[in-house]
Amino acid sequence: MSEIAPLGKLKDWFYRVEYQQRGSPHIHMLIWLENAPVFGVDKDEDVNFIDQIITCRKPDNDTELFDLVNRQTHRHSHTCRKNSKKVSRFNYPQPPMRSTQILHPLDDNASETVIRARKELWKNIKNKLNDLKEGEDVTFDQLLKELDVSEYQYILAIRSSLNCPTIFLKRSPNELRINNYNPACLQAWRANMDIQFVLDVYACAMYIVSYISKAQKGMSDLLRNACAEAKEGNSTIKQQVRDIGNKFLNSVEISAQEAVYLILQLPMRKSSRNVVFINTSPPSDRVELLKPLSEIEKMSDESEEIHSGGLLKQYVERPDSLKHITLADCAAWYDSSGLNKYKKSVKKSDIDNLPLEDEDENNDDDLGVQNTESCVSSKKSIKKRSQARIIRSVWFNKESQPGKHYRELIMLFTPWRNEQVDLMGAYSSFQEHYEARRDEISDQMQEYAVCSEDLNEIQHHLQECDDDAYDTIAPVTQDTERRDENEGNTDTHPDLNETYDVSEDL
Repeated sequence: MSEIAPLGKLKDWFYRVEYQQRGSPHIHMLIWLENAPVFGVDKDEDVNFIDQIITCRKPDNDTELFDLVNRQTHRHSHTCRKNSKKVSRFNYPQPPMRSTQILHPLDDNASETVIRARKELWKNIKNKLNDLKEGEDVTFDQLLKELDVSEYQYILAIRSSLNCPTIFLKRSPNELRINNYNPACLQAWRANMDIQFVLDVYACAMYIVSYISKAQKGMSDLLRNACAEAKEGNSTIKQQVRDIGNKFLNSVEISAQEAVYLILQLPMRKSSRNVVFINTSPPSDRVELLKPLSEIEKMSDESEEIHSGGLLKQYVERPDSLKHITLADCAAWYDSSGLNKYKKSVKKSDIDNLPLEDEDENNDDDLGVQNTESCVSSKKSIKKRSQARIIRSVWFNKESQPGKHYRELIMLFTPWRNEQVDLMGAYSSFQEHYEARRDEISDQMQEYAVCSEDLNEIQHHLQECDDDAYDTIAPVTQDTERRDENEGNTDTHPDLNETYDVSEDL
């Protein structure tokens, strides 16, 4: 990572590349910073921290930065008017502020008359801000005087429009339409950006699950319908695969930029941590890999150990010194490796010169390491990692599959050896077992499944979420996409627009 650290020292990060309507790539990124204040806990530090890394000011004596900030300026078009209303769907212009503040919604104990009056005042303020020309030389005090309100009344009017705590940056009246940026990042990136300090974990989860994955929503629906149509046709399995493949290939459109990414095998997503999947389905529902045929042929005819094992087997066969760790602990913190006293630790970097973990990034369940000539023993050891993995599992829904849900919690967050016996224990149901160990499981979930219930709710509502919900999550990107869509989908190469039949290549 850069030694300049314009945002501070990075603790963790994740990004994904997405493509706009005209094909231009843009990046959605989440960053965790060391020693960053926690909203609601470090109350005195929030605003100072935000002011250090985020701004919307117009630079005075830096021509290069001034030109870049112009790219950060929102310019109204008919695409940002929702249902022909005068108000921008992207919440521009932003209200000027004397200093950066985190404002909360009004208290519920205010009377309807007072709330109505403050909402009406906010409407007048918005109209006044809409009438101000970009760059108009008006001070904050002059604006208050023209509105004939005090700063206290002005703040209350803004709060009347809020549904949740919201950050308002220090902003002059001539900076109404400048989007948030970090000066050093903007000069390095040299393209528009939108940087926000996360106040709400739920909102952050909403961003991750919905906005970052929204491009796959339509394709998932299309393939789901294609599968249903293929099954209804009473055709062979081979023909069903062909039909689904044709549907997919003839419905995917990619830009030249995305094609370059794919051809050069540039990463579409990257993160500072590995992710491991734990198959928490019951054994009867679980799909497992078979051992190589060469190994099976050497086994006795009575042996039933034909599966290659993997993470679950590693956990069951863990040494007695680790008998108290849970499956979640094992997956997140421990690796199985061959003993090799000659192996040297080598720090590796990826194509972007970002540090890679020194473990194999293959997230398959099989954690075994094949022996090489330099190994002195065929035995395997379990070693603790310096950085935990992110764990994923099936995560059964509590309402629709309560038995599997509670079984999964016990399987992940309590120690066990025999899956068939220990998960039920001496109890009559998995839920009863869970209730008896609720505190123990809750402590583990605080470490490994902090937002699990919120994510379930978000995923449940994801199918019902329309594009309007993203306007306030990523306004700059949404504005650009809507302008692209408005220009239409002109086919510049009609001679190449033919239907492809995958069966010719099968």
